[in-house]
Amino acid sequence: MLKINFLTSYYFQSRIINCPYDRNKLIGFKNKIEKKFNKHSKYIFKKINQLTGINWKDKKIDVWVIKGWHPSISSPLILNYYQYDVNFCFFNLIHELIHNNLGDMKFMDKKGKFSLIELEAIVNLVAVTVLKKVYPEKTVFNLSKRAEFMGMYKYVWKRVDELKKEIDFSQTTIKAYGTHNES
Repeated sequence: MLKINFLTSYYFQSRIINCPYDRNKLIGFKNKIEKKFNKHSKYIFKKINQLTGINWKDKKIDVWVIKGWHPSISSPLILNYYQYDVNFCFFNLIHELIHNNLGDMKFMDKKGKFSLIELEAIVNLVAVTVLKKVYPEKTVFNLSKRAEFMGMYKYVWKRVDELKKEIDFSQTTIKAYGTHNES
């Protein structure tokens, strides 16, 4: 089974991210997100695998918990704990884990070109589907709306709504949909 290793680092936080290091806050928040994740980890891994149709390549993923200007990213997995909000951080963790699971899979637009909007819409569709078992639907909706902080995300969520009509997870996976989408 995949293992998630939550980490903090004075050097990473203060020298690479170039933001102040508050050991107590950083470790305290790391412990909170780790506890929340561990409570749901088996379900999350299984559900992401089921929805994407892709087996996890890695046996272990390090998650660097930070506080600062740097956004959360999937490789290396850096998790920013925005405003100490465990739920929003958890949403972002699931989002970045889905990116890890999808790996190098490319998603094309209708013209056959790689589309970041399509990729992010796929990731968010899977994230919302996974999180509906963890949170009430209204909470998932509110977390999704908070994820619209970048300009393109209004287009991403519009595409998520379209994908909900195109993809029936009881009939297909993201891998099958993506393969069909590329041809």
